[in-house]
Amino acid sequence: MKLRPCSSVVVDSMRYLTHGIHLYEVVARRTVQNFGLLRGTIRYTIIRDCVSEATATLDELNLAALSEVS
Repeated sequence: MKLRPCSSVVVDSMRYLTHGIHLYEVVARRTVQNFGLLRGTIRYTIIRDCVSEATATLDELNLAALSEVS
């Protein structure tokens, strides 16, 4: 499986998500294209914990479990 990054990297400024306990800041959203046998696009979001500053990568399914803080 070959993955090649696209030029579409979107940086969200000051967007926050929570699941009721921790507060996360959206750092970036990235899209890569798969040029292997199963061609397609993979989208993921990078978030950072506001307290510990740990980062994590989420796919669309895990991102759906978080609520946006306004």
